[in-house]
Order: sequence, then C-alpha cells, then structure tokens
Amino acid sequence: MDIRVSISKLENYCNMVFCAGGLSMHNARSTTESLIHADLRGVYSHGVCRVLEYAKRLKYASACAVDESRIVSETSCTAVIDGGHVLGAVVAEKAVALARQKAEEKGISFVTVRNSNHYGMAAHWAIKLAGDDMIGFTASDTDPCLAPFGGTRAYIGNNPFAYATSGETYQEICLDIACSMVAGGKKRRMIERGEIMPDNWFLTAEGKATTNPKLGVVALPFGGHKGSGLSFMMEVLTSALGGGVFGDAMPGFLHLDAKNPTAHCFMAVNVSAFRSLGAFKRHVDTYIDYIKSCPKAEGVGEILYPGEVEWRCKFRNLREGVPLSEEVAQDLIKAGDLVGLSAEEYHFLVEEIKIQK
Repeated sequence: MDIRVSISKLENYCNMVFCAGGLSMHNARSTTESLIHADLRGVYSHGVCRVLEYAKRLKYASACAVDESRIVSETSCTAVIDGGHVLGAVVAEKAVALARQKAEEKGISFVTVRNSNHYGMAAHWAIKLAGDDMIGFTASDTDPCLAPFGGTRAYIGNNPFAYATSGETYQEICLDIACSMVAGGKKRRMIERGEIMPDNWFLTAEGKATTNPKLGVVALPFGGHKGSGLSFMMEVLTSALGGGVFGDAMPGFLHLDAKNPTAHCFMAVNVSAFRSLGAFKRHVDTYIDYIKSCPKAEGVGEILYPGEVEWRCKFRNLREGVPLSEEVAQDLIKAGDLVGLSAEEYHFLVEEIKIQK
C-alpha cells in the first residue's frame, strides 16, 4: 500500500540528504526538484526512489559533490560542457539554462554534456527547456543494457529522449520514451507478483528468449530495428557529439562505487524565431483537438496527447501528496542514515508509514 507524503516535507528531507552528502543547497534543490517532478508525473522509476542511489554515489565519490563542471567549447548557439562527474541534475540544470539563453538570442541552440551521471526523468529537462515559449528536446546515453537488433548481448544503451512544448489550452505536451520494449521496473513488479512476461521483452544471459522475469537480463529494443536505430542515433547526439564514452567504458548505475560517465544533449527552439508564439500555440491546440476527434477503437474512452496522462497525474499528486511505497520510504530513511541525519529528521516518514499502513 502506498503512503501519501507532503511535497514540502519530502522536498525539505531530500534537500537535507543531499546537503549532508556534500551538495550546495542550490544543487540539492535542483536534484530534489527533478526527482519529485518524476513522482508527481507518475514516473515513479525516476522519482525519490533514486535518493538512496544518489546518496551512495556521493558517499563513495563515484559522483562528485563539488560542482566543477565547465564549458570546454562554445559558439553563439552551441556549447560542450564537461560535467566533472557531478550528479546529472546539477549539470543538466546549467545546460538547460545555457540552451534557453542561447535560443533566446539566436533562435535555436544545442548543448552537449559529457562526464555526467544519471540525470533522472528526461521529461523534466525537456519541459524546462520548452518553458512557455519554446520546443525542448533532450537525450541521454546509458550503460549497455539492450541487445542491438539481431544481437544477443547488452551492447547498446536504453538511451531515453524527450520532446516538450505547450499550447494555450494543452500544457506540458511531452513525449518521453526510452528504446527498450518495457521499463525494467515493470519486470521487477512482475517478479514480486510471480507473473510471467511476454517472450519479446528480455533475453537470458545466454541470449535466449524467456517468459520468466527472473531470468530476463538483456533488454530488447521496441520495434526491432526502429528502437535499435533510435538508440544508435541518441548515442551519436550525446557521447559522439560531446566527446563522451560508450559500451564497456560505462560500468552502469548499479555499480555505485564506480564513475558512470554519462552524456546528454539539450536543444531549445525559440518558437518566435519562426512564427508568432500565439499562432503556434493555437495551431498546436487545434491539432490536438483534431487528433482527439478521431473515431475511437472499441473500448477506448478518450484519445490522449503525448504527456496528457502524466499531466493529469501531476495535478492529482499536487493535491494529494507524493505517493510512496513503503519500500521507497524505507530507502529514504536508509539514505538519511547513510549521510548522518538524525532519527528526528526522518521521523515524519516513520510516522506516515505507521499511520497509513
């Protein structure tokens, strides 16, 4: 059973964890904001369940607490940033601000980052890039966890990417996807429930198809060559363009004591450089209305635009609080212990578990 936790209490606690782990308050807030935004949108695999992982990275120095990220090359509408192995949200916040500044001046911008870390939910950064007046795009590479089309071993990353913009009526229009058939979190839930899975989701360590989620270790790309090809191109836009690494040079986020030099990219398109912002927003709204008017398949109640489910979930969670499983709440307590917080500082979590259980 999930518990509901006050957003302000959760923000304050996560900020304390990250500050105790060595981050400045500014960088702690950027990291916390990215994680809680994921939970608000219902993307729980990228929410505060990651706090313990991030705290361990800071503890084991696989992520640097002190921000030494720097711009290594720059033009009027591009930049390459070396993240210096800080937490991904810290350098992503800088990259987004820089990309928007350049797009405001030049109409379009593209910023790459190398030597970063996991940067959380891609949608968070695409939405920030878009703001109320732009189109945002971001992508990240990951350690190898997918087999390329026709392969049997994990050689390519899941490499998520996201686009975002807004109309006047329809807000936070956002496509945020990765390249695997299914998120690893779904496999974990199937293991917990004793369920079988489709045989085209994962391969075994020996490269064989399986319906047993416990044996599935090599993810498969969605759409065969389509997902595999998208993963390839996201690698080009991130590590190849920004001078990062790939393959075995990325030990993976599960290896918390080793640096995981992740690469990202961020693009901002200033709508007003192409047409009036109002006309663009009305066009987007009209297009969504058109899509929603399509005759629906049997059993379908409504046709939704990309990101609409998450937008609605966000408003519900803003009203009711952030939903946490007891397991995630316990991990938050462990994170507090790891960085030396007192029992009093995470007492509210203990009490919420007792009250709502």
